[in-house]
Amino acid sequence: MGHPRRGYVLIGVLAALSICTAVVGSYALASRRAAAQTRAEIDRARAEFAARGAAVQAMKELSVRLGAAPRGDLTGVLLPGGGGKGVVVQGLPEFPAELAGAGGLLGEIARKMEEIRRRQADADRAKPDPAKAEAERLRAAAEPPPMPLGPVGNAAVVFDGMSIPVVFECETGKLNINQTARSRLEGLLSVLKVPDDRAAQLLNALEDYRIDRLPPDAAAKRFTRQRLRDRSLTGRPLIRLEELLEVPGFTADLYERLLPHVTVYGGSVVDPNYATREVFMALGVREDGPLRSLADAQRRSERIEKKRLRDIVGDAAFSLMEDAIAYRLRPVFTVRANASINKAIGRYMLRMDFNVESGLPQVVESREGWL
Repeated sequence: MGHPRRGYVLIGVLAALSICTAVVGSYALASRRAAAQTRAEIDRARAEFAARGAAVQAMKELSVRLGAAPRGDLTGVLLPGGGGKGVVVQGLPEFPAELAGAGGLLGEIARKMEEIRRRQADADRAKPDPAKAEAERLRAAAEPPPMPLGPVGNAAVVFDGMSIPVVFECETGKLNINQTARSRLEGLLSVLKVPDDRAAQLLNALEDYRIDRLPPDAAAKRFTRQRLRDRSLTGRPLIRLEELLEVPGFTADLYERLLPHVTVYGGSVVDPNYATREVFMALGVREDGPLRSLADAQRRSERIEKKRLRDIVGDAAFSLMEDAIAYRLRPVFTVRANASINKAIGRYMLRMDFNVESGLPQVVESREGWL
């Protein structure tokens, strides 16, 4: 074979080797990408599952603090387990097997409800006094007994070597963004360090968003938008707070700052036993002393009724907020869990109410990805 021919063969061999190297390299790169994607999917599933389990655990476990520590002292670590194996919670989602025996807030409330039912059954078996029974019925109708005060604040659930932050809130301590007067929403934004001109723009944008989502023949669409400060925003009520992220100007950062203080549940009044410092300030309490006293009363689980609130905040501040306060609202509790595994983030939210007929806690909303 001549030298030129051998050269052509060598070039062909080198070209084939280059092609093989490129193919092998591409395959290896694709394999690494597939493996990385698989690991990311596994991490995402683990994070979502961990957040769900932590939310369920927190909802059942936090009541352990009711008798053991002040209500606001929730910075400790909550461990799976406890004495709530017999707790009945309607509507709970699936959660990890290792959390099945967890006790907590719901267990404590369920036990209290069961004690009340047993006492009532014993009373029913005794011979009743008609006059006394009628007087008791009228008293109960005029002033229903308050629900037990539940804990609010931050904690961490630990299981399977993970520490998962959870936040426990009460919706009845927040401002209803659908029914609260514009002036108080402006006050809340001001407390959150939003400049006055931007706050007005945000509320105008929110009102426009709500009006635009009314039916085409709605009367509100045919009139000038008056922006009345002493009225709630007009238009279709928000169904979920996440709708705020669709409103121009409401960023994810602002949404997270608003989340502990606003809600779409309840009416136009707030329960002072659960109201945050920022909500009290939006309602007109601006002095640091009364704000600290209110926070201390909440931490000590001392029920705040009308006289107590007036004594703490003073007559002037009380007159500003009196129409926005109610003292025995039926509470709606929320647990939010946020689990992180490598770069994956899992979020889960549980919202709890009480069944009027049975008196048992029930989950009224549960979902992933609450932000």
